[in-house]
Amino acid sequence: MEHGSSDQTSASATDKRMPHEVEKLTRTLEPNERLDHLATCLRIARSVAGPRRVELYSRASIRARVSCLDGAHEAPIVHVGFEDGLAVRLADIAGGTSGFAACAGSGPGSLQWMLDRALRFSRPLDPTGWADGADVVLTDREPVAHLPSPAAMGAWLETAIANAGRAGISVRSSWVEVAVTAESFAADGGLLASRRRSRAWALAMVEGRPRFLGAPTLDVLDASGWARRGEEPHATPDRRPPSAKSIVLLPEAASALVPALVRALRGLGGTSKVEVGPGWRIADDPLEPRSLYGGWFDDAGFPARRKLLWDGRTETGRIDGPGHLRRGSYRDPPSPMATSLVVAAGGGDPPTAALLVEDLRVHPIDSRAWVLELSGRVAGGGGSFRGAMARVDPLDLPRRCVAALGEARWFPKGVLTPALQFEGLGDQVSFTGSTSSVSHRRTKSLTSGP
Repeated sequence: MEHGSSDQTSASATDKRMPHEVEKLTRTLEPNERLDHLATCLRIARSVAGPRRVELYSRASIRARVSCLDGAHEAPIVHVGFEDGLAVRLADIAGGTSGFAACAGSGPGSLQWMLDRALRFSRPLDPTGWADGADVVLTDREPVAHLPSPAAMGAWLETAIANAGRAGISVRSSWVEVAVTAESFAADGGLLASRRRSRAWALAMVEGRPRFLGAPTLDVLDASGWARRGEEPHATPDRRPPSAKSIVLLPEAASALVPALVRALRGLGGTSKVEVGPGWRIADDPLEPRSLYGGWFDDAGFPARRKLLWDGRTETGRIDGPGHLRRGSYRDPPSPMATSLVVAAGGGDPPTAALLVEDLRVHPIDSRAWVLELSGRVAGGGGSFRGAMARVDPLDLPRRCVAALGEARWFPKGVLTPALQFEGLGDQVSFTGSTSSVSHRRTKSLTSGP
């Protein structure tokens, strides 16, 4: 639920009156004030919860978005939104039960409603764990935490669209968004934690595909990101070149496969371990400095830490436990979740006979069958292709990952990866299909949006 303004007019019309409104809302994100308020809420909650452990979490954000629906031909639309929410988690350790509730707002009425609900609707004790702290205060606050003006955001959008136009790329619809978020955490034992950050995102439909950009601030958001393109399809083969046994996912394509495959492998639970090839070396690293996610502590108050998941031979760890607990929203209890997936860089060059995939979409059919939609080119000047299809078993892909090639690149969805070589997949690619041959009524793309 959003609170605050939701104006949708031209940027020039709102630029004069928005700064005062934004400044007023931004003051409510001051970390020390929010932490003091949460500590007061914790004292109240303790008086109601009896012997139960109490944990409080709050998240508030203010965001501004500037959108262009028809390239640079129409005035941009400005939208400002504000959100503020609070969550409580209770634990009866002796009784083996816990309770959780969340709501918008953080006043006394909201707190009382949540405590009543968390006490009334109990469940088996949450296995994710409960952080302790003896008067410990954790802080993770970025120095830049303000929203740029709509004029500055509109100027960035115009520049990005113009840069794409100079590269011969038409951008029909696009937006840029900047948000400032403050999170606070308080728990029994004296643990207090505070996080504040700003993030800038941009999305455009480029040549029929979404192109997503991200950066810590608007100042460093790449205005040339939509101007990059792969080789134009000019000689689409009607069959796989006989010698192209390997598929090389170039970094952007690899960034689409890695999180989808990590989620699929996590779904196996502890029942079995899949065989992995030497190129499948992946860690979850919430401390990765290039990431737009993560931080010094997780969303349950535990110190964050890097965990190696696969070492190129076998599974070495799972995304679970302290340091890897995240909340998709203040409305959610903490649960194990990947933050920043880091694929180890490798050396060498792509094989001379391979399909070089620049763009990839994953269409799951079931847990043992995916359709990969591929666009790219044939190594050695053998032509380009778009909309090729390969039906694969996702659990078979890690063992086919025989090499990581080149330096790793960062992508705003939380993946740092080099190119990845998969041996033997070239035989499974069909060039006779097209994007429309995949039934979107029966399959859901895992990589179709930001």
